[in-house]
Amino acid sequence: MNKIRLVTLTILVLLCGLPGPQYASAQELEPRAFANTPVGLNFLLLGYRYIDGNVALNTTLPVEDAEVRSHSCQLALIMTHGPIRAFRWR
Repeated sequence: MNKIRLVTLTILVLLCGLPGPQYASAQELEPRAFANTPVGLNFLLLGYRYIDGNVALNTTLPVEDAEVRSHSCQLALIMTHGPIRAFRWR
């Protein structure tokens, strides 16, 4: 029985593993996606942004002297945790 499993596993690995390298793709990792921060660190971010200025449009559009004035707020809660306590609220 073990020999049958070993042969089946070997065939499966060969069939799945051989065509893989030429089709394999990588994922680009953002530079600071993972940071070495202390476990249990919680902090709140609050931000405000004001934008005022002219809008650059396509010259073929019949819009003239377009301006933008924007007020926006950001709120973020950042919580660090260890790998075992992932996605668990206290």
